[in-house]
Amino acid sequence: MMANELSTLQEQMKERLRGQMAGMVPDEIWDKMIEAEFHHTFKELVSVKDPVTQEDKTITRFQYMIRQEIVENAKEQAKKVASDACASSYNYLTDEYKSEMISKALECNMQQLMANALSGLFHRVAMDAAQAIRNGRY
Repeated sequence: MMANELSTLQEQMKERLRGQMAGMVPDEIWDKMIEAEFHHTFKELVSVKDPVTQEDKTITRFQYMIRQEIVENAKEQAKKVASDACASSYNYLTDEYKSEMISKALECNMQQLMANALSGLFHRVAMDAAQAIRNGRY
C-alpha cells in the first residue's frame, strides 16, 4: 500500500472505532492506541521463509496474515478437490473390481484381522470372567 492510502485507512479506522467506543477513551490516548496498532499491523516487519525459494524475506504483519489466510484457504480447496477426485474415480470402478480388491485386501491382512478379532474376544471373555468372580458367581 502507498503512504497516502495507509494514512487514509488509518484515519478511517480511527473514526469508525471511535464511534463504536462512544467517547470512553480520551482522544489523545485513542489516537496513540490506534497509531500503535496500525504501526504493529501495517508497518512492523516480520521475517518469513519464502515457500518457493526458501529465502528469508521481510514482510509486514498484515502481509503475513493475508498469506496465512491464502495458504489455509488453498489447503481446504485442495482437500476438497482431492476428495472429489477420489470419489469420482471410485465411482468409475466396476463392482466386480471393487469386490476383487476387497478380497485381496482381506487375504493379505487376514492373519492380522483374525488376531485383532480374537484379541478383542478373549479380552471380553476374561473381563466377563473377572466380573463374575467379583460378583461371586464362581
